[in-house]
Amino acid sequence: KATQLAPDNAAYHNELGVALGRLNIYTEAVEALSRAVALQPHYPEALNNLGMVYLQMDDPIKAEEWLQKAVRFKPDYAKGYLNLGIVYSRQGENDRAIKVLKKTLEIDPNLIPAYYLYGTTLFQKGNYQEAGEAFRKIIDLSPGFAPAYIRLGEISIRLGEYDDAVKLLEKAIGLAPREATTYDLLGQACMAREEYNKAANAFLWALDLEPNNALYNLHAGELFLKQDQFRQAGSALTRASELDPKNPRIFLLLGRLHQKIREPERAEEFFQKAIELNPDGKIGLEAEAALKETRGETRPEDTGEGGRTEHFYETILREIGVDGADKESKR
Repeated sequence: KATQLAPDNAAYHNELGVALGRLNIYTEAVEALSRAVALQPHYPEALNNLGMVYLQMDDPIKAEEWLQKAVRFKPDYAKGYLNLGIVYSRQGENDRAIKVLKKTLEIDPNLIPAYYLYGTTLFQKGNYQEAGEAFRKIIDLSPGFAPAYIRLGEISIRLGEYDDAVKLLEKAIGLAPREATTYDLLGQACMAREEYNKAANAFLWALDLEPNNALYNLHAGELFLKQDQFRQAGSALTRASELDPKNPRIFLLLGRLHQKIREPERAEEFFQKAIELNPDGKIGLEAEAALKETRGETRPEDTGEGGRTEHFYETILREIGVDGADKESKR
């Protein structure tokens, strides 16, 4: 091994630590990177890598500690600030994440992963305009980057701009045709435009790619219920309930289904389950009203609230080769 031939070479220990971390051999990765830091205490790349190994080990406190040291010793270290942003984002500390990601982009205004995480964090806070600007900047830098179109499509859905959403999501599909999330979002946009056949095709594509996704089954079931395709709706919603038994909206829709097919006892059972899961929330209140309606106590009300799509920005960052490691070495 290089570390045996040159045991005092910090760069070799750094590279060994990165390799071990990628193999999920964390204890030995920490040992190698700690050796690199012991040999060169102001070695920012090794400090960064040590922090990211601790993040892989689900220890964000130590991860932040080492990453803070990395940027302290190298104030223009864009990757170190980006990784701090990842730490804060995973902890749900969106304001801190935004602050360090702004710093990242001041240092390197062309760093696409930083724009993506910055835009995603703004999106999670509901700052859709600023988030959209970040994703459009990515497209300026890299027109073929499909995740940016997906995010812009989702922003358009949140804003009720369904025509724009369809165009953006179809562009994303052309660039990355096997991303299930895109088809699910396209289905939601088409359903909002009452293009039910196109929506059904989109949801079925999403399920073909990820059949065990509860949310995709929920959205497909909701569409089939709108179309009075009761068998298909029952199949999709039942599968959704198996995959996500704590989602009250699934049971609300199952209650609506059995209400429509005149099975009031089963409808009441599902409405009760929805109330149990969300007693003080909007869905629980809707289920309570539906339960009274089933018992003949009130008239029906329809909210038409849509489901929310999950986001996987960390998966996308990994797919584009951003794992947080830095193999830059000091000799």
